[in-house]
Order: sequence, then C-alpha cells, then structure tokens
Amino acid sequence: MTVIRTLLLASILCLALQGKSQYTYYHDTLMSSSFSLLAAPVSVNGGQYWDDPEYAIPIGFNFRLFHHTSDTLHISQALGKGAVLSMDSVTATTPYATGIIAHGSDLADRDTSHLHSFSPISFSQTGSSPNRIFKLEWKNAGFFNAMDNGHYTDSMDMQLWLYETLDMVEIHFGNASYASSDLDLYDGGTGPLI
Repeated sequence: MTVIRTLLLASILCLALQGKSQYTYYHDTLMSSSFSLLAAPVSVNGGQYWDDPEYAIPIGFNFRLFHHTSDTLHISQALGKGAVLSMDSVTATTPYATGIIAHGSDLADRDTSHLHSFSPISFSQTGSSPNRIFKLEWKNAGFFNAMDNGHYTDSMDMQLWLYETLDMVEIHFGNASYASSDLDLYDGGTGPLI
C-alpha cells in the first residue's frame, strides 16, 4: 500500500511540475519610461460609445500567445470588460480562451450620454517585418463601476504592445486620474489585474 501511495504521489508531483513549467518563457517585469499617445492611429470604435464592446482588431502579423497563434485580437462582449483580449471571438458558451487581461477593471467609455466616444480605442503598428510592434490604445478610458456610482473624474490612458517574432506582451500605463475607491476602480481589488 505504501508503494502505491508513493507512486501515486510521485505521478501527481510530476504532472504538477509539467503543468507549471509549460509556460516558463513569460516573465513579469516592471520598468519605467515616458508614455506617448499614438500618433495618427486607426480607430477601433469609430467614434462610437462603447461599454463591454465586441471588436475584432487586426494585429498585422501572426502573434503567438502560449500555444495559440492569431493575426487578430478580440474584445468580446461576453467577457464583460473593456480591456480583456482573446485570440478568438468568445461567446457565452465558449469553454475556454487564450487571452490577455490588459487591465482587469470594467473599463467603459466616459461619454455618459452614450451618443459619442470620449474614450477612443485605436491601434497602430511600428517597425518593419519581422520586427513590427502592434500597439492598441485606450485613451481617456473610464471605469464603469465608478461612473455607475456617480463618479466621473476617473480616467486612464493605456496601451498594449505585441512584438512580432519575440511574441512579447507589454502593457504601458500613461496619464491617469484616480479619485474613486479601489472597489470602484479595480472591481474590489487593490490594483489592476494583468
């Protein structure tokens, strides 16, 4: 009986180590540099108000995230957040998705009339193949929970950068105004979930 328990424990440990080591090439790092808004970007939302939007955004090159490769990023309404991106379109019945949580807050357009966009989502691409960088930008994005509670001063600029060939992901934070509580800004967390 002891031999069976030992073999079972060893098997479980090996599976756990194999699962853990599967994605060791992604590392969290923190650096500080200047932030610049995109110059002459392509609009994603076309000047329209957005909240839990549904967009397919062309990257311009094949990007590999874990074991999934795509040339398109999706912001899916089913995920209920403005800055959660997936490699495929996600619906309410999608069993799993490969994606990036650029900011775990419930981001929304700051136009409270819902007639225009005060918070454009746009993208651009820099460099030349095979060293291009795709840049997706949320400018002046608001926080749904704060606005729902009558606080309209919170906003932020953020960019997601994807590097061709390197398959590297960067998230850049720019100008921001945070006046509301963490509960409203970060869905009860202590900061952005990335």
